[in-house]
Amino acid sequence: MIGSVRRLPVLASALIVMTLSGCAGGGAQLAEYPPGSGGSIALDRTTSDANYSFDDIRMCVEDDGTVTVVDAEPIDPTGGMEITRFAVLPSDADSSGYLEGSDQSLADAGFPVEGPAVVNLRCPVDDAAWSDGEGQAVFGFEVSRADPDAGTMRGVRVTYESHGVTSTIDYPLGIVLCRQLYADADRTVRNEGCDVQTIHLD
Repeated sequence: MIGSVRRLPVLASALIVMTLSGCAGGGAQLAEYPPGSGGSIALDRTTSDANYSFDDIRMCVEDDGTVTVVDAEPIDPTGGMEITRFAVLPSDADSSGYLEGSDQSLADAGFPVEGPAVVNLRCPVDDAAWSDGEGQAVFGFEVSRADPDAGTMRGVRVTYESHGVTSTIDYPLGIVLCRQLYADADRTVRNEGCDVQTIHLD
């Protein structure tokens, strides 16, 4: 049942920390995460006929300008894992996200699921603002899997446009959806197909 979903936390707090780099080309660019950052989220007791939502990616624009997210896809998916919906929402400085749980839809959580997914928040220059979420937007997405037992992805690849320029960016957020996450009563050994190595950022 969806109501019994158990969500394991992101493994690295560095996931919401980004670095600035120079803007190239004619369009604005989303800030990249620093090398070594990332983590994964694993859900237990999930089903293959349901969508599960996540809001653990932060976005901001380097320099001036805006970008529009046009696509999001899983990196190295297994078990028929796919991203079924995405949206962008400005972030409150005091909040790490807007979802009350992974079984809540983006629409019910207040994400604007209709219309373009625009990021227009300029990256903060103050280091403290990064950890507070100031000047960043929350990227929310829903995923589902086809396999009855397990599905994974090693990251999220986002395609965006700015001033006629199309770019992609990879986020090191792994997702695991399993019917039964653990193989033992002590919940220390995961079932086959219920683990994932997050993508490595150089």
